[in-house]
Amino acid sequence: MNLIDIKSVAVYGGEVLGSSIKVLARVNQTPSSITVTIEAPSTDKKITAASMTKESPNFYYYIFASTSDYEEGNYCFRVTATDSTGSCIKEEFKRLVRPYDLRILE
Repeated sequence: MNLIDIKSVAVYGGEVLGSSIKVLARVNQTPSSITVTIEAPSTDKKITAASMTKESPNFYYYIFASTSDYEEGNYCFRVTATDSTGSCIKEEFKRLVRPYDLRILE
């Protein structure tokens, strides 16, 4: 019996708060559950144990739609995969910043 393993976690998308970010996880076998928890820099959990969607065999994703009023800083994206052999956890960090007002001053 093989142990469940998260081979990789990647975070795609812009670094600007208010945009959508894709969290993609690759596992070695089909899990009974796979979730993502997203923590803001102040450790307030924004998303807790949200189920990820199967994209293709061994690939799962979650779309995180941040808003511009979220806190700037390094966000932790923690993926947990579970099956009958146990659980595996991997983390990825991404810095998110507020959008800036770029109007030209007269």
